[in-house]
Amino acid sequence: MRVTFGKWNGWDTEELAKTPQGRSYLEWGSENLKSPKWRKEFDRVLSEVSGYDLNLSTQAEITANPDVSPEEIEIWLSEEIEAMEEGEAKDKAFSDLRTRFAGYLQKNDVSQAGIHLMLETYGQDDMDAHLQSGRIQWGSPKREQIIMIGLRHFWAEMGKIY
Repeated sequence: MRVTFGKWNGWDTEELAKTPQGRSYLEWGSENLKSPKWRKEFDRVLSEVSGYDLNLSTQAEITANPDVSPEEIEIWLSEEIEAMEEGEAKDKAFSDLRTRFAGYLQKNDVSQAGIHLMLETYGQDDMDAHLQSGRIQWGSPKREQIIMIGLRHFWAEMGKIY
């Protein structure tokens, strides 16, 4: 959400949370602004923007802050490590899914080039509509059925990952 007032007018709140001065302002605003809407937004951003998203100078400032206890830093760091590991696990799961999908296409003698381009170009909803429009010709109804089954499985599995 973009700030619509004051010194930080025009700044995105999530971007503010990634800078030392911005975090300081958000912390001040979450307690002192008169607008409940903005206090809630500032609280939300401060809680959602993880330390992993912060630049090194902000991370150093937080860990050097005398008001932050070693226990709080330890909790923060363990949460960051957990978030990083979760992201890596999702990346690996997605890579494995793409490999399985490519194997499925190869096993069924379907060219991967067109599918890859579609996966990069369209989101699930756009691609479903595009496929159902009949504008894409797969060579035969059987090949189209194979591709549609594979794509539906791919999207369902992707939904489980993310």
